[in-house]
Amino acid sequence: MKALNDLKQGQNLLCAKPLLKSCHLWGPIRLCAFQSLEDWIAQLLSCPGIEDLLDESLVTSQVPYDYSKPVKNIHDSQLWKVFIGPDGSQYTTKSGNLAFVYGNKTSGRKASITIFVLPTVNQMNSMLCPLVDQLQSLWKPSLKLSSMHQHPGGCLVHSDPLNFLADLVALRQTLGFGSVKHTQMCFFCFLKQNDKKNIDLSTSPHQNLEEHNKWAFTSDKSTNLQMQAAILSKYGI
Repeated sequence: MKALNDLKQGQNLLCAKPLLKSCHLWGPIRLCAFQSLEDWIAQLLSCPGIEDLLDESLVTSQVPYDYSKPVKNIHDSQLWKVFIGPDGSQYTTKSGNLAFVYGNKTSGRKASITIFVLPTVNQMNSMLCPLVDQLQSLWKPSLKLSSMHQHPGGCLVHSDPLNFLADLVALRQTLGFGSVKHTQMCFFCFLKQNDKKNIDLSTSPHQNLEEHNKWAFTSDKSTNLQMQAAILSKYGI
């Protein structure tokens, strides 16, 4: 510990009064920076032109879902067309209703090093509680902004994390498919894992949506674990 006599080299001061003292302070083990989601939304919607960009999807959102057409993005999906808001109407057709849709970066890390740790599958990590609380309040009763660029008198804003964020490996299992190392490894055909070097597409029957839905619903409704395992083994679902 520093003392007064340390300041005078070659001299010994009689008092030797300490300049610093030791003390015990209680504090957090780890600090976490957190920005209010409401403040972030308010800053976003105050930018000139942002409201027009957000409203570009309203026209296409009003077009009914067509099973015969391919889904090129989330705006074409069935969920986007039938998602109901807190007022009982289609959520995605109203200005001011925000849906946080994940956009893949043009460039970035090739491998994910992020992990999520939960106490159990039925409990929420306490670090996520502030964000969950804000998402709940933004859904209902929503956020009242006093002023926006195109709405000087204010506007009522709802928001919801509509889609699921994951890398491709986690996403396919979340959708009910087997893992990339599963025997039935392919989304589009019945190519087996042990035949993955086969590039002749004609040797592997193509999967179709009707069969996929049939076995997905069968597995989901079944309470027999052996039957679910058999469907997963044969169809990769």
